[in-house]
Amino acid sequence: MPHPAVLLFYLAAFFQGIPHGVIPPLLPPLSSGLHLSLAEVGLVPAVFALTRLLSDLPAGLLAGRLGTFRLMLIGMGLGCLGNAVAALAPNFTTLLAGRAVAGAGHGPVAISNILALTAAFPSSQRGRAMSLLEVTSLGGFILVSPIAGLLAERIGWRAALFLAAASSFGSLAAGILSGRAGFFDRVGREETALQTAGVPPAPAQPPVPVLWRAIVALDLVAFAHAFSWAGILNTAMPLHADRSLGMTPKTIGSVVSLCLLTDITLQLAAGRLGDRIGRHRLIGPVLGLQIAGSLLISFSAGPALLWLGAVVLGLGYTGWMTPAALLGDLTSGARRGRALSWYRFCLDLGAVASPAILGVLLDRIGFGGAGILTAAVIALAWTVNARWGVGGRQTDL
Repeated sequence: MPHPAVLLFYLAAFFQGIPHGVIPPLLPPLSSGLHLSLAEVGLVPAVFALTRLLSDLPAGLLAGRLGTFRLMLIGMGLGCLGNAVAALAPNFTTLLAGRAVAGAGHGPVAISNILALTAAFPSSQRGRAMSLLEVTSLGGFILVSPIAGLLAERIGWRAALFLAAASSFGSLAAGILSGRAGFFDRVGREETALQTAGVPPAPAQPPVPVLWRAIVALDLVAFAHAFSWAGILNTAMPLHADRSLGMTPKTIGSVVSLCLLTDITLQLAAGRLGDRIGRHRLIGPVLGLQIAGSLLISFSAGPALLWLGAVVLGLGYTGWMTPAALLGDLTSGARRGRALSWYRFCLDLGAVASPAILGVLLDRIGFGGAGILTAAVIALAWTVNARWGVGGRQTDL
């Protein structure tokens, strides 16, 4: 594969992470500037996640019909449109509409990224390839979070949304160039297996219930990852830091960046370790770290514990791409497209459910209650995976 094509693909992923990093430090300014309740401000991340969720399963089917590259470009185009509408929005309703359009575009992009990497790299390198996708995407997130907070303080929240829109166009340009440089050539040769992505398996093929249980367990792990990310890091933590600890948007953005910097610093090492010892062995430890980080953040009575919780949570996110890499090992052909679509669906379901649930319940259960609820969700995923998981066994379904 041409080396420039790989670089351009990951550059597009870097730009894709920027709009996500803009939102957490903007929640307090949006809440005060637009006079929003906790439930209303929780809609800003939730509506994006909801439309992304609704686009996941159709995107998995369209990948086989349109091709991965075309699907990615459609998603990126929607992201450009949605982020531009949000930046220019005259009111809260229009801002939410822009976020909804951007979310509908992100689902196809996310699935295209995973399908492309799964086809382009062998299993022995897949963990590192997936980890590098996470590193580059989070690199944009980390870089922009304190910048977005600073822009909100100095200029206003709208300036940060314009930055998000500009990055979407940068991602589209890099994505087009990666395709022209040949990154999707190998994917194209394998996509004939995805042409029947919407067709059930042949009746003569015997079911493999153990592997399907493993897939369900991995989907639940993905749900738990997103529940803590969207619920604690992106929603409860910024609001807790603002309302309980009196931290500024710039400082809140720095806390988010520290969490994600911890993640990307060790993300490639975790991927390499998973390639060596078995990816399934990483799931239990990273879920335990997520439980600890969520509780530290939610019960923090001062900035020190909040910063510590962010570091621990970041350590827990080093296994973020492990379920996707394992699904690439366990499936092939048309079933891989369906399995990854359901994986993204469960991931995005967690991202929808957590800010919506916690946004409504925060006034009743407090930030500590939000941490306990999140820890319980992660513990459930841990338990199911320990019971049903079959490890990284290389088997076609």
